[in-house]
Amino acid sequence: MRAVSAATFESPDAGQPVAHAGPRYMPSLDGIRGLGILFVLLFHYAAIVESPLVNHPTMTTAWIWVQMFFVQSGYLITAILLRTKDLPLKDYLKRFYWRRSVRIFPIYFAYLGLFLLVFLLFHRPRGFGKEAPFLFSYTYNFIRLGHPGHLETEFVHFWSLAVEEQFYLVWPLLVFFLRGRRLKALLIGMVVLVPVFRLCMAHWLTLHGFTRYEAGQDTYMFTLSQFDGFAFGAAIPVFELGARIRRPRLWAAVTVAGALAIAGLNYYALGDRETHLMDNAQHVWAFTLVDFTFMMVIVHLTAPGYRGVFNAVPLVRLGKIVYGLYVFHFAILIGVARVAARAGGPLGLWFLVGLAVCWVAAHVSYQRFEKRFLSLKGV
Repeated sequence: MRAVSAATFESPDAGQPVAHAGPRYMPSLDGIRGLGILFVLLFHYAAIVESPLVNHPTMTTAWIWVQMFFVQSGYLITAILLRTKDLPLKDYLKRFYWRRSVRIFPIYFAYLGLFLLVFLLFHRPRGFGKEAPFLFSYTYNFIRLGHPGHLETEFVHFWSLAVEEQFYLVWPLLVFFLRGRRLKALLIGMVVLVPVFRLCMAHWLTLHGFTRYEAGQDTYMFTLSQFDGFAFGAAIPVFELGARIRRPRLWAAVTVAGALAIAGLNYYALGDRETHLMDNAQHVWAFTLVDFTFMMVIVHLTAPGYRGVFNAVPLVRLGKIVYGLYVFHFAILIGVARVAARAGGPLGLWFLVGLAVCWVAAHVSYQRFEKRFLSLKGV
Protein backbone atom coordinates (compact mmCIF):
# COMPACT_ATOMS: atom_id res chain seq x y z
CA MET A 1 0.00 0.00 0.00
CA ARG A 2 1.50 3.30 -1.00
CA ALA A 3 1.65 6.38 1.16
CA VAL A 4 -1.23 8.78 0.63
CA SER A 5 -0.58 12.48 0.26
CA ALA A 6 -1.47 14.49 3.33
CA ALA A 7 -3.00 17.09 1.06
CA THR A 8 -6.07 14.91 0.58
CA PHE A 9 -7.49 14.89 4.07
CA GLU A 10 -10.15 17.07 5.50
CA SER A 11 -11.64 18.14 8.76
CA PRO A 12 -15.43 18.07 8.82
CA ASP A 13 -16.00 18.61 12.53
CA ALA A 14 -17.26 22.17 12.71
CA GLY A 15 -20.73 21.14 13.83
CA GLN A 16 -24.18 22.11 12.66
CA PRO A 17 -24.53 25.20 10.46
CA VAL A 18 -25.66 28.39 12.14
CA ALA A 19 -26.29 31.81 10.65
CA HIS A 20 -24.61 34.88 12.06
CA ALA A 21 -27.87 36.71 12.56
CA GLY A 22 -29.48 33.90 14.54
CA PRO A 23 -29.71 30.15 15.07
CA ARG A 24 -31.16 29.49 11.61
CA TYR A 25 -30.23 26.04 10.33
CA MET A 26 -28.95 26.05 6.75
CA PRO A 27 -29.16 22.64 5.09
CA SER A 28 -27.02 23.86 2.18
CA LEU A 29 -23.94 23.82 4.40
CA ASP A 30 -24.59 20.20 5.32
CA GLY A 31 -25.13 19.56 1.61
CA ILE A 32 -21.73 20.83 0.55
CA ARG A 33 -20.14 18.84 3.37
CA GLY A 34 -21.88 15.75 2.03
CA LEU A 35 -20.49 16.31 -1.45
CA GLY A 36 -17.03 17.02 -0.05
CA ILE A 37 -16.84 13.77 1.90
CA LEU A 38 -17.85 11.76 -1.18
CA PHE A 39 -14.86 13.15 -3.08
CA VAL A 40 -12.57 12.42 -0.15
CA LEU A 41 -13.75 8.83 0.27
CA LEU A 42 -13.43 8.12 -3.44
CA PHE A 43 -9.93 9.52 -3.63
CA HIS A 44 -8.74 7.75 -0.51
CA TYR A 45 -10.08 4.42 -1.70
CA ALA A 46 -8.43 4.90 -5.10
CA ALA A 47 -5.14 5.66 -3.34
CA ILE A 48 -5.44 2.65 -1.01
CA VAL A 49 -6.03 0.19 -3.87
CA GLU A 50 -3.57 2.03 -6.13
CA SER A 51 -6.18 2.60 -8.81
CA PRO A 52 -5.21 4.65 -11.91
CA LEU A 53 -8.21 6.82 -11.03
CA VAL A 54 -6.10 8.53 -8.38
CA ASN A 55 -4.08 10.16 -11.17
CA HIS A 56 -7.10 11.50 -13.04
CA PRO A 57 -7.17 15.33 -13.11
CA THR A 58 -10.53 15.36 -11.33
CA MET A 59 -9.14 13.35 -8.43
CA THR A 60 -5.71 14.97 -8.18
CA THR A 61 -7.44 18.09 -6.87
CA ALA A 62 -9.75 16.25 -4.46
CA TRP A 63 -7.69 17.63 -1.58
CA ILE A 64 -9.22 21.08 -2.11
CA TRP A 65 -12.20 19.86 -0.09
CA VAL A 66 -9.90 20.05 2.92
CA GLN A 67 -9.88 23.79 2.38
CA MET A 68 -13.66 23.92 2.12
CA PHE A 69 -13.97 22.41 5.58
CA PHE A 70 -11.44 24.85 7.03
CA VAL A 71 -13.21 27.83 5.45
CA GLN A 72 -16.62 26.62 6.59
CA SER A 73 -15.27 26.04 10.09
CA GLY A 74 -13.93 29.59 10.22
CA TYR A 75 -17.34 30.89 9.18
CA LEU A 76 -19.39 28.81 11.60
CA ILE A 77 -17.15 29.21 14.63
CA THR A 78 -16.77 32.96 14.17
CA ALA A 79 -20.52 33.43 13.71
CA ILE A 80 -21.12 31.57 16.97
CA LEU A 81 -18.48 33.57 18.83
CA LEU A 82 -19.77 36.91 17.58
CA ARG A 83 -23.23 36.12 18.95
CA THR A 84 -21.86 35.37 22.43
CA LYS A 85 -18.96 37.82 22.81
CA ASP A 86 -21.04 40.14 25.04
CA LEU A 87 -21.04 37.48 27.75
CA PRO A 88 -18.44 37.65 30.52
CA LEU A 89 -15.19 36.04 29.38
CA LYS A 90 -15.58 33.04 31.69
CA ASP A 91 -19.10 32.26 30.45
CA TYR A 92 -18.13 32.97 26.84
CA LEU A 93 -15.25 30.48 26.91
CA LYS A 94 -17.12 27.92 28.99
CA ARG A 95 -20.04 27.92 26.55
CA PHE A 96 -17.83 27.63 23.48
CA TYR A 97 -15.50 24.90 24.72
CA TRP A 98 -18.29 22.85 26.28
CA ARG A 99 -20.27 22.81 23.04
CA ARG A 100 -17.17 21.97 21.02
CA SER A 101 -16.20 19.20 23.44
CA VAL A 102 -19.51 17.36 23.36
CA ARG A 103 -19.53 17.55 19.56
CA ILE A 104 -15.97 16.47 18.82
CA PHE A 105 -14.47 14.47 21.66
CA PRO A 106 -16.82 11.48 22.23
CA ILE A 107 -16.54 9.78 18.85
CA TYR A 108 -12.88 10.72 18.40
CA PHE A 109 -11.73 9.32 21.73
CA ALA A 110 -14.01 6.29 21.42
CA TYR A 111 -12.31 5.47 18.11
CA LEU A 112 -8.85 5.90 19.62
CA GLY A 113 -9.87 3.94 22.72
CA LEU A 114 -10.89 0.99 20.57
CA PHE A 115 -7.52 1.01 18.82
CA LEU A 116 -5.76 1.33 22.16
CA LEU A 117 -7.53 -1.81 23.37
CA VAL A 118 -6.56 -3.70 20.20
CA PHE A 119 -2.98 -2.52 20.56
CA LEU A 120 -2.76 -3.66 24.19
CA LEU A 121 -4.14 -7.10 23.26
CA PHE A 122 -2.46 -7.74 19.91
CA HIS A 123 0.26 -5.05 19.59
CA ARG A 124 -1.31 -3.75 16.38
CA PRO A 125 -1.17 -1.33 14.71
CA ARG A 126 2.54 -1.53 15.46
CA GLY A 127 3.16 2.20 15.41
CA PHE A 128 0.24 3.08 17.66
CA GLY A 129 2.32 3.20 20.84
CA LYS A 130 4.60 5.85 19.37
CA GLU A 131 1.77 7.87 17.86
CA ALA A 132 -0.79 7.63 20.70
CA PRO A 133 0.49 10.65 22.71
CA PHE A 134 0.12 12.86 19.63
CA LEU A 135 -3.27 11.42 18.72
CA PHE A 136 -4.74 11.82 22.19
CA SER A 137 -3.40 15.38 22.55
CA TYR A 138 -4.54 16.65 19.13
CA THR A 139 -0.97 17.33 18.03
CA TYR A 140 -0.80 14.67 15.32
CA ASN A 141 0.09 17.22 12.67
CA PHE A 142 3.39 17.76 14.48
CA ILE A 143 4.46 14.11 14.55
CA ARG A 144 3.89 14.03 10.80
CA LEU A 145 6.39 16.82 10.21
CA GLY A 146 9.31 15.28 8.37
CA HIS A 147 7.65 11.85 8.20
CA PRO A 148 5.07 11.94 5.40
CA GLY A 149 3.91 8.49 4.37
CA HIS A 150 5.54 6.65 7.29
CA LEU A 151 2.70 6.63 9.80
CA GLU A 152 -0.29 4.41 10.51
CA THR A 153 -2.81 4.87 7.71
CA GLU A 154 -5.78 4.41 10.04
CA PHE A 155 -4.94 7.76 11.64
CA VAL A 156 -3.20 9.68 8.86
CA HIS A 157 -6.20 11.94 8.30
CA PHE A 158 -6.29 13.13 11.91
CA TRP A 159 -3.68 15.82 11.25
CA SER A 160 -6.48 18.17 10.16
CA LEU A 161 -8.45 17.63 13.36
CA ALA A 162 -5.33 18.65 15.22
CA VAL A 163 -5.15 21.86 13.19
CA GLU A 164 -8.81 22.58 13.99
CA GLU A 165 -8.34 22.06 17.72
CA GLN A 166 -5.26 24.27 17.79
CA PHE A 167 -7.23 26.97 15.99
CA TYR A 168 -9.93 26.71 18.66
CA LEU A 169 -7.37 27.41 21.37
CA VAL A 170 -6.57 30.91 20.12
CA TRP A 171 -9.48 32.11 17.99
CA PRO A 172 -12.13 32.60 20.73
CA LEU A 173 -9.77 34.88 22.64
CA LEU A 174 -8.91 36.93 19.56
CA VAL A 175 -12.60 37.39 18.67
CA PHE A 176 -13.42 38.35 22.25
CA PHE A 177 -10.69 40.96 22.74
CA LEU A 178 -10.56 42.43 19.23
CA ARG A 179 -13.51 44.57 18.26
CA GLY A 180 -14.63 46.18 15.03
CA ARG A 181 -11.77 47.44 12.91
CA ARG A 182 -9.12 45.55 14.85
CA LEU A 183 -10.74 42.19 14.13
CA LYS A 184 -11.15 43.15 10.47
CA ALA A 185 -7.51 44.21 10.30
CA LEU A 186 -6.45 40.89 11.81
CA LEU A 187 -8.38 38.95 9.17
CA ILE A 188 -6.87 41.00 6.36
CA GLY A 189 -3.43 40.49 7.85
CA MET A 190 -3.94 36.73 8.06
CA VAL A 191 -5.05 36.51 4.43
CA VAL A 192 -2.01 38.50 3.29
CA LEU A 193 0.70 37.19 5.61
CA VAL A 194 -0.07 33.47 5.90
CA PRO A 195 0.87 32.81 2.24
CA VAL A 196 4.15 34.64 2.93
CA PHE A 197 4.64 32.36 5.94
CA ARG A 198 4.10 29.28 3.76
CA LEU A 199 6.65 30.55 1.26
CA CYS A 200 9.25 31.17 3.98
CA MET A 201 8.61 27.90 5.81
CA ALA A 202 8.90 25.75 2.69
CA HIS A 203 12.06 27.58 1.62
CA TRP A 204 13.60 27.15 5.08
CA LEU A 205 12.83 23.42 5.07
CA THR A 206 14.44 22.89 1.67
CA LEU A 207 17.55 24.69 2.89
CA HIS A 208 17.75 22.30 5.86
CA GLY A 209 17.75 18.99 4.01
CA PHE A 210 14.06 18.37 3.40
CA THR A 211 13.05 17.15 -0.03
CA ARG A 212 10.60 19.23 -2.04
CA TYR A 213 7.90 16.66 -1.31
CA GLU A 214 8.56 16.79 2.44
CA ALA A 215 8.73 20.58 2.45
CA GLY A 216 5.42 20.87 0.62
CA GLN A 217 3.65 18.35 2.86
CA ASP A 218 5.08 19.71 6.10
CA THR A 219 4.19 23.27 5.19
CA TYR A 220 0.67 22.19 4.30
CA MET A 221 0.13 20.41 7.64
CA PHE A 222 1.56 23.15 9.84
CA THR A 223 -1.15 24.91 11.83
CA LEU A 224 -0.36 28.49 10.85
CA SER A 225 -0.32 27.51 7.18
CA GLN A 226 -4.08 26.96 7.33
CA PHE A 227 -5.04 30.08 9.25
CA ASP A 228 -5.89 32.05 6.12
CA GLY A 229 -8.52 29.42 5.29
CA PHE A 230 -10.16 30.03 8.66
CA ALA A 231 -9.78 33.79 8.08
CA PHE A 232 -11.61 33.66 4.74
CA GLY A 233 -14.50 31.90 6.45
CA ALA A 234 -14.48 34.29 9.41
CA ALA A 235 -14.61 37.25 7.02
CA ILE A 236 -18.17 36.32 5.99
CA PRO A 237 -19.82 37.29 9.30
CA VAL A 238 -17.22 39.88 10.34
CA PHE A 239 -17.46 41.90 7.10
CA GLU A 240 -21.12 40.91 6.57
CA LEU A 241 -20.25 39.76 3.06
CA GLY A 242 -23.68 38.25 2.47
CA ALA A 243 -25.20 41.73 2.47
CA ARG A 244 -22.37 43.37 0.52
CA ILE A 245 -21.70 41.07 -2.43
CA ARG A 246 -24.22 41.05 -5.23
CA ARG A 247 -24.79 37.75 -6.97
CA PRO A 248 -23.31 38.62 -10.42
CA ARG A 249 -20.07 39.79 -8.80
CA LEU A 250 -20.04 36.73 -6.57
CA TRP A 251 -20.25 34.28 -9.42
CA ALA A 252 -17.73 36.18 -11.50
CA ALA A 253 -15.26 35.96 -8.60
CA VAL A 254 -15.98 32.26 -8.04
CA THR A 255 -15.56 31.43 -11.72
CA VAL A 256 -12.28 33.29 -12.18
CA ALA A 257 -10.64 32.22 -8.90
CA GLY A 258 -11.86 28.64 -9.12
CA ALA A 259 -10.78 28.24 -12.74
CA LEU A 260 -7.31 29.60 -12.05
CA ALA A 261 -6.92 27.38 -8.99
CA ILE A 262 -8.06 24.16 -10.64
CA ALA A 263 -6.07 24.83 -13.82
CA GLY A 264 -2.90 25.50 -11.86
CA LEU A 265 -3.34 22.57 -9.50
CA ASN A 266 -3.95 20.15 -12.35
CA TYR A 267 -0.67 21.19 -13.95
CA TYR A 268 1.26 18.92 -11.61
CA ALA A 269 -0.72 15.90 -12.83
CA LEU A 270 1.48 16.08 -15.93
CA GLY A 271 4.67 16.05 -13.89
CA ASP A 272 6.07 14.58 -10.68
CA ARG A 273 3.39 13.88 -8.05
CA GLU A 274 6.05 13.65 -5.38
CA THR A 275 6.76 17.40 -5.54
CA HIS A 276 3.35 18.72 -6.51
CA LEU A 277 2.69 21.06 -3.58
CA MET A 278 5.93 22.87 -4.38
CA ASP A 279 5.44 22.97 -8.16
CA ASN A 280 4.79 26.51 -9.38
CA ALA A 281 4.70 27.69 -5.74
CA GLN A 282 1.26 26.13 -5.33
CA HIS A 283 1.82 25.93 -1.58
CA VAL A 284 1.64 29.75 -1.62
CA TRP A 285 -0.98 30.92 -4.09
CA ALA A 286 -3.15 27.85 -4.68
CA PHE A 287 -4.45 27.69 -1.12
CA THR A 288 -5.40 31.35 -1.29
CA LEU A 289 -7.38 30.96 -4.51
CA VAL A 290 -9.13 27.81 -3.32
CA ASP A 291 -10.00 29.35 0.07
CA PHE A 292 -11.31 32.50 -1.61
CA THR A 293 -13.43 30.41 -3.98
CA PHE A 294 -15.01 28.45 -1.15
CA MET A 295 -15.62 31.66 0.80
CA MET A 296 -17.64 33.02 -2.09
CA VAL A 297 -19.51 29.73 -2.51
CA ILE A 298 -20.47 29.78 1.19
CA VAL A 299 -21.68 33.36 0.83
CA HIS A 300 -24.00 32.10 -1.88
CA LEU A 301 -25.15 29.03 0.05
CA THR A 302 -26.01 31.09 3.14
CA ALA A 303 -27.94 33.77 1.27
CA PRO A 304 -31.62 34.07 2.31
CA GLY A 305 -33.85 32.05 0.05
CA TYR A 306 -31.11 29.84 -1.37
CA ARG A 307 -32.58 26.99 -3.41
CA GLY A 308 -30.15 24.71 -5.15
CA VAL A 309 -28.45 21.35 -5.45
CA PHE A 310 -26.84 21.58 -2.01
CA ASN A 311 -30.29 21.45 -0.46
CA ALA A 312 -30.82 18.00 -1.97
CA VAL A 313 -31.95 15.61 0.77
CA PRO A 314 -29.34 12.87 0.12
CA LEU A 315 -26.45 15.35 0.36
CA VAL A 316 -27.90 17.03 3.45
CA ARG A 317 -28.38 13.70 5.22
CA LEU A 318 -24.85 12.69 4.33
CA GLY A 319 -23.57 16.02 5.62
CA LYS A 320 -25.24 15.47 8.99
CA ILE A 321 -23.13 12.35 9.63
CA VAL A 322 -19.98 13.60 7.91
CA TYR A 323 -17.90 13.69 11.08
CA GLY A 324 -18.45 10.00 11.73
CA LEU A 325 -17.74 9.24 8.09
CA TYR A 326 -14.49 11.13 8.39
CA VAL A 327 -13.37 9.43 11.58
CA PHE A 328 -14.21 5.87 10.49
CA HIS A 329 -13.60 5.84 6.76
CA PHE A 330 -9.90 5.03 6.52
CA ALA A 331 -10.06 1.92 8.68
CA ILE A 332 -13.19 0.70 6.90
CA LEU A 333 -11.85 1.33 3.39
CA ILE A 334 -8.58 -0.41 4.25
CA GLY A 335 -10.54 -3.44 5.44
CA VAL A 336 -12.68 -3.46 2.31
CA ALA A 337 -9.58 -3.16 0.11
CA ARG A 338 -8.03 -6.20 1.80
CA VAL A 339 -11.19 -8.24 1.27
CA ALA A 340 -11.33 -7.10 -2.36
CA ALA A 341 -7.72 -8.18 -2.91
CA ARG A 342 -8.59 -11.71 -1.79
CA ALA A 343 -12.04 -12.03 -3.34
CA GLY A 344 -11.40 -10.21 -6.60
CA GLY A 345 -14.04 -8.37 -8.62
CA PRO A 346 -14.48 -4.79 -9.88
CA LEU A 347 -12.86 -2.21 -7.62
CA GLY A 348 -15.73 0.18 -8.28
CA LEU A 349 -18.19 -2.32 -6.85
CA TRP A 350 -16.03 -2.79 -3.77
CA PHE A 351 -15.91 0.99 -3.30
CA LEU A 352 -19.71 1.04 -3.18
CA VAL A 353 -19.54 -1.71 -0.55
CA GLY A 354 -17.06 0.36 1.45
CA LEU A 355 -19.20 3.48 1.08
CA ALA A 356 -22.24 1.58 2.32
CA VAL A 357 -20.35 0.24 5.34
CA CYS A 358 -19.03 3.72 6.13
CA TRP A 359 -22.55 5.15 5.91
CA VAL A 360 -24.03 2.49 8.19
CA ALA A 361 -21.25 2.95 10.77
CA ALA A 362 -21.58 6.74 10.73
CA HIS A 363 -25.38 6.66 10.81
CA VAL A 364 -25.50 4.28 13.77
CA SER A 365 -22.83 6.30 15.54
CA TYR A 366 -24.75 9.54 15.04
CA GLN A 367 -28.15 8.16 16.05
CA ARG A 368 -27.09 5.91 18.92
CA PHE A 369 -23.96 7.55 20.29
CA GLU A 370 -23.26 11.11 19.16
CA LYS A 371 -26.80 12.41 19.71
CA ARG A 372 -26.58 11.51 23.39
CA PHE A 373 -23.74 13.98 23.76
CA LEU A 374 -25.17 16.59 21.40
CA SER A 375 -28.22 16.79 23.70
CA LEU A 376 -25.85 18.09 26.39
CA LYS A 377 -24.88 21.21 24.44
CA GLY A 378 -27.40 23.33 26.30
CA VAL A 379 -26.39 22.09 29.75
